[in-house]
Amino acid sequence: MRSEFVFEHDYNNILRRESATFLAGRDGRVLNVACEYNLIPAFLNGLVRPENVYGIEINKEIVKATPNIRYCNIDSDDMPFDAAWLDLILSIWGIEHFATDNFFRQSGRTLKKNGRIILLTPSILNPLFLFNKLTKGWAAKFYFKNLTDSQYQAHHTHYNFNSPLAIGRAAEKNGLKLVKVIYFGPSFYTKYFEFNKLLESAVIAGDRLITNPVLGYIKPYLICVIEK
Repeated sequence: MRSEFVFEHDYNNILRRESATFLAGRDGRVLNVACEYNLIPAFLNGLVRPENVYGIEINKEIVKATPNIRYCNIDSDDMPFDAAWLDLILSIWGIEHFATDNFFRQSGRTLKKNGRIILLTPSILNPLFLFNKLTKGWAAKFYFKNLTDSQYQAHHTHYNFNSPLAIGRAAEKNGLKLVKVIYFGPSFYTKYFEFNKLLESAVIAGDRLITNPVLGYIKPYLICVIEK
C-alpha cells in the first residue's frame, strides 16, 4: 500500500487525478454511493459519459426526482446492479455514516475485475474527528448549533471505516485490496474554524507543518483507492 501526504485546499483536484488515471480511455460505468443530489461530481466532468453515471440513495424523494439514481439502504440492501458490471465506485463523504461492511461486500460483487473504489472521508486519526466519535456526535451538533449560523443538521456518524486499517480489513474480507491512501488537508477542515480568523489561520499553518510522512497520519482527511 502506498501513502501520500498532501497539502490541498480543493479535494476535487485529488479526486480528478485519481479518477482520470483510471478512467482514461475507458467507456466506464461509475456508481456514486449516497450521492444525494450531486449525482455527477464536478471532478468527473469530461472523464465519463453522464448517462454512464449511476447513484444509490436512501432518500426516496431524491430517487424519485433524479434519473439514474436508485433506492438502496447501503447498510443492508444489495446494490441494484448485476455482478461484475461497474468499473468505478465512489463514496464521497459517505462511508463515515455506514454502520456495516455491506458497502464493501456489494462493491466486491458488482465491480469488474481490476475495477476501482475511491473513498473520500474524514480520518478518525485526526483529533477533531476522534473527539466527535468519542462524544457520539455531540461535538458536531454543538458546533453547528452554537458556533455557526448554519441550519445544517449533522448526520449521524459511526466512523466504523475511517482509518486505513479498518478500510483495509473490510476490503480484504470482501476480495478487495487497499492500494493507496492519500492523507490530505486542510481543505474543508478550515470551515470548522471560520468563526475565528486567527484560529483558522493557525489551523492552516499547522496543517502545512504536518504534511510529511512523520506527522501526516493525523491530517484531517483520507482518500483511499481500493482495487478488485
